[in-house]
Amino acid sequence: MDATAIILAAGEGTRMKSNHCKVSHKILGKPMVQWIVDATIKAGCSRVVVVIGSHADEMRALIDGAYANSATKVECVEQTERLGTGHAVKVALEPAASRKAPSSCSTATCRSSPPTPSPSSHRPSPPASSPAPS
Repeated sequence: MDATAIILAAGEGTRMKSNHCKVSHKILGKPMVQWIVDATIKAGCSRVVVVIGSHADEMRALIDGAYANSATKVECVEQTERLGTGHAVKVALEPAASRKAPSSCSTATCRSSPPTPSPSSHRPSPPASSPAPS
C-alpha cells in the first residue's frame, strides 16, 4: 500500500506532570507512540511521519532507536510553533512536498486532495420502513 501515516505527537503532557514527552510514557512496557507506529506499519503504510514538538530530542532518539532498521520509513518532523492540529498536519506534509505528496494519512482519513463528498454523506439514512405521514 502506498500510504503515509501522520502521527501527531507534539504534545507536552503538562497534565501528566512529567518531564517527558506525553507519548514517550510506557504502556505495557512500550512507549505509547510505538504502539501507534507499529499499528500503522502493520496496516501496511509505506511511510510514517511523526510530528514532534515538546522534547524533540527525546522523541527523535526514541523513534530512531526503535525504527532504525525498519523496512518502513519512519521519520520525525518538528513542529516548532504549536498552532493546532491543522498546522501539525501542514508541517508533516511540507517535507514530503519536494518528493511526493502522501496519498493518505493514518488514522483520520485525509488525502492529498480532499475526497468529493457524496450527496448523502452527511445525511442520515432513512429508516428501512417508515410509517406513512398522517
